[in-house]
Amino acid sequence: MKFTLFFLCVALLHGCFSKNAESETFLIPQGLTGNITIYYNESTGERKNYMDNRRVYNIPQNHVLNTQFEVNNGWLDQKFYYVLESGNKKEISLDSTKLYYDEPELAVQFKKNHIKDTLIMLWGIAGKEGNRYYQKFVIGTYENPNSIDTLGL
Repeated sequence: MKFTLFFLCVALLHGCFSKNAESETFLIPQGLTGNITIYYNESTGERKNYMDNRRVYNIPQNHVLNTQFEVNNGWLDQKFYYVLESGNKKEISLDSTKLYYDEPELAVQFKKNHIKDTLIMLWGIAGKEGNRYYQKFVIGTYENPNSIDTLGL
């Protein structure tokens, strides 16, 4: 009973002091795969852009985005889209972002049903290189998951 009460108190305190980050939308050119890096607080980077009260990150073909946004700390609400040649967006559903290496049995079953779906791995990895804050993730497909270079992160 004491343990349960202690756990509830810790959970309540955590909820009081944690914060939600700004919601984020990642716009990725159709078919782009590989390692993606976003550098934050770059004075000459892409200007801050919001759509529907969400930060918008336009990922360039070179896989590296420099943005004027500051680091986004807290609980993240992230959505990923491919931007089609027509300019329309196709959402990369969260169901297709299962971690392949963490849950191989689940991924094998998922792969049978979603072979052409996009796979986003290791999203939300963040850190600091010198004075530059970054976020990194890898994007690929279930059709060819072994080609994804997680070591390049």
